[in-house]
This record gives sequence, structure tokens and C-alpha cells, in this order.
Amino acid sequence: MNCHRAIKVGSTYGTAELTKIFASVGYDPSTDKYIPNYEDLSKDEIEQVYKKWISDIYITDKGTLDPMGERTINEQWDGIVEALTDKKTRDFKIQGPIEWVRIHNLPDHAYFNHAQHVSVGKLECQTCHGPVEAMEVVKQYSPLSMGWCINCHRQTAVKFTENPYYQSYAKFHKEIAKGERDKVTVEEIGGLECQKCHY
Repeated sequence: MNCHRAIKVGSTYGTAELTKIFASVGYDPSTDKYIPNYEDLSKDEIEQVYKKWISDIYITDKGTLDPMGERTINEQWDGIVEALTDKKTRDFKIQGPIEWVRIHNLPDHAYFNHAQHVSVGKLECQTCHGPVEAMEVVKQYSPLSMGWCINCHRQTAVKFTENPYYQSYAKFHKEIAKGERDKVTVEEIGGLECQKCHY
């Protein structure tokens, strides 16, 4: 849950959507800790934890808990219950994984490594997934086709500066320092080798 420590209140929906994630895994955003024995807690005990969190944020934002705040707290709790319980199987447990719906789907013979692109390549998520933070319903933004990926690798400049991963490419660093080149593309460091994506 480290990824959600930094963002606790969304720009569009406030605490409504993020709290569903917290509730599904038993993360208490008020204390920044997982709740011990979360799977054994009753729905009422869980409700207290997350209603307190929503209330605290509302009071911080508005200064007081008014009737609108009470309504917000109850509506958000109802949204958590609606999103995290399965009425078909009569499983009314809040705890458990949120159903994952695949949106971006690559063929089985293609391999994609997020770490290579995000941690090493320093790409923003929006580069491929678009402005997800502004989407009411997440949808596929880019075609993610082989041609689209190859064009990106041909055009994208590698972020060499202060990136220890690329220190081994001394030749390119020297050429940039001498002014012989102004950038190195992903293609030039092996980004078009078939085995990078296909196995």
C-alpha cells in the first residue's frame, strides 16, 4: 500500500474511491498501517474505521461536520459496501480483493516490463495509459500495438542524466559531452531487439 500513502484524497472524488482500496486490504489511512487481524473484523468494526477516516478528512477540509458531511460519510460507506461485497454469492465481507477488470491486454507471446519503462526509463504512466486521473471510466488510451511500441522506441530519447542504470553506456555519454549527439534513443540501446518483447 506504499503507493497510496502519498495520495489519500483524490482530486475528483476526494476519499470516495481511494477508501474502497484501503477497505479491501485493511489499510488504515489514519494511522498509515495495516489493521491487525483485519480478516476477523466485523462489518460494523470496519465501518467505524473508514467512517472515522472519511469524517476526519471532511472536517479538515470544511472545518466542521455538518449535515452535508454526514450525508457524504454515509454515501461513501454505502459505496464501499456496494463495491466490495458480492450479493450474487451472498458474500457480504468487506475484506478481500477488488475484482480486477483487464483493460490493457497484450498477446500472450508479448512481454511487457513496467519496471523497465517506469523505474529505468522514467516514463510517466500517462505516456501509455493517457490521462487516467481525468477518466470517469478507465479505458485503453493507446493502441499498444507492435508498431506503436516500435515507433515510441525509435523516437523516445533515453534519460541519461542522473540515471545510474545507463552509466555503462560510456560511449554515448562521451558523444553527448562532445556535442556529437544531442540524444540517444531507445532503439540505439537495443530497444528494437525482438527478444526484448517476444520470447
